[in-house]
Amino acid sequence: MKQKIIETIQNENKKNPLTDEELGHLLGILRETVTNLRKEAGIPDSRERRKISIFADMKAILEQEPSISERKLTKELTARGYAIGKYAVGGLKAELLSQWQPIKEKQKVKEDDLFRSIIGYNGSMKSQLQRAQAAILYPPKGLHCLLYGPSGVGKSYLAELMYEYALTTDNFSRTRRFLLLTARIMLTIPSCSWHSCSGTAKGRLPARERIKRESWNSATGESFFWTRYTDCLPKDRRFCSI
Repeated sequence: MKQKIIETIQNENKKNPLTDEELGHLLGILRETVTNLRKEAGIPDSRERRKISIFADMKAILEQEPSISERKLTKELTARGYAIGKYAVGGLKAELLSQWQPIKEKQKVKEDDLFRSIIGYNGSMKSQLQRAQAAILYPPKGLHCLLYGPSGVGKSYLAELMYEYALTTDNFSRTRRFLLLTARIMLTIPSCSWHSCSGTAKGRLPARERIKRESWNSATGESFFWTRYTDCLPKDRRFCSI
């Protein structure tokens, strides 16, 4: 009978293991007999057996959404085939988090630290840095950002920090590259400009070089010079000024 119990457990649904009572009903023996034989075989009870499978799925869900509610987590697990209630999910989640933490939670301090090198991080620059983070996290792929201010205040440095922060989010792939183009470069190299721009105007950025219409047409198929920064932003998208 012990061998039958072992074989039945080996073939059970790992997401919803059989209880001792269910095993007894299936094999036509008393629950107490099942419990004793199961323990002799060194097999844990149904709750412990399910933890192997359910903890793996809970980890995957929590990695994607560390702050998920117990109600939503229960719904996600039910969709994956588990027959479980919210109360049980809450207990299992607490047990899991007592010995393991989602990677994103571990990285949170590191992500915040990225901006700590900015003077005024928690003071005069706090509002701007919060807007920068919000723009990066804006679904589905963040907002275009316009960094403005006098020369030498650290706009390029902030852009690099925003890039580093973006790589820690779900909105941006870790393989995304960082490319810094100044206004002068983008005025003199038409192929680096936004392809969604349209219209014609005279360049009035600090770099006042003129780009020949023929060069522009051959590079992008359009005739366009900027009058100000916002002219080069896609008209169908929102952007955040910082």
